[in-house]
Amino acid sequence: MDSRPVYLERRANGSLLVRVRSGERNGVKLPDAVFTFNCGDPQFEYWAQLLQDRESLKLDQVKLPC
Repeated sequence: MDSRPVYLERRANGSLLVRVRSGERNGVKLPDAVFTFNCGDPQFEYWAQLLQDRESLKLDQVKLPC
């Protein structure tokens, strides 16, 4: 899984899974917050754009052979 604090994944059905990793406070680790958004949900476009931006960054970092 991605090591960033927010993990994004597009599911086979088109929905977006958003996992926000929790931190540790006073020696206690809280569970991660997990959300799913479907097309038409108010926040869907925001997360879809963020995922698209991350995917395009990955493609930009790939070095093609000359």
